[in-house]
Amino acid sequence: MNPYYQDESVTLYHGDCRDILSGLSGEFFTFSDPPYSVGKEYKGWNDDMPEPEYLAFCAEWISQVKRLSPEVCLFTPKKWTLDYWNMLGKEYQQIILPFTP
Repeated sequence: MNPYYQDESVTLYHGDCRDILSGLSGEFFTFSDPPYSVGKEYKGWNDDMPEPEYLAFCAEWISQVKRLSPEVCLFTPKKWTLDYWNMLGKEYQQIILPFTP
């Protein structure tokens, strides 16, 4: 897996987070601005998933984030804030920044 960008301070990857996160080890800070399943037009991504499918997608990548990151900053629409909070767990150090699209 090759970084999209890397210098002495940061490494950025571009791709499906589920593929990238599973290949990482160590401890990281995670900032995430994931797809929100609110119907936005993306090339190659269904942003209008049924709720159970979207939450299963989130549970998959969030479990990898929890494995790697003691602290997380998530940018989510208010619609999903409680779901994200519950997936991370109340003992988890988290920042959730909700917005209304």
